[in-house]
Amino acid sequence: MIRITAGREKIMLTGHAGYAPKGQDIVCAAVSALTENLKCSIERLTHSSVGFFDAENYEIVPQYLDDAGTVLLSSYVLGLQALAEAYPQHVKINAQAWKA
Repeated sequence: MIRITAGREKIMLTGHAGYAPKGQDIVCAAVSALTENLKCSIERLTHSSVGFFDAENYEIVPQYLDDAGTVLLSSYVLGLQALAEAYPQHVKINAQAWKA
């Protein structure tokens, strides 16, 4: 299961979806696509500063967010929440800080 904790200071992703064998897992691919799109969008469309750290756990750490960066991070969390709703046995998200 992919576990996601989304707070204002950082977003942490851990685990693997386990939906299908490695290389065929559409849930992992969806999380990866959302994350790579966020990284590219933050770098190319904003003046925000966000650290992306890939170690045992993947961490996204906002250092400075302009308005566009805030919208992109909010959109990212919404996408992850949609995946968690669609695949509840494979993705769990705690995003209390992002609720309106």
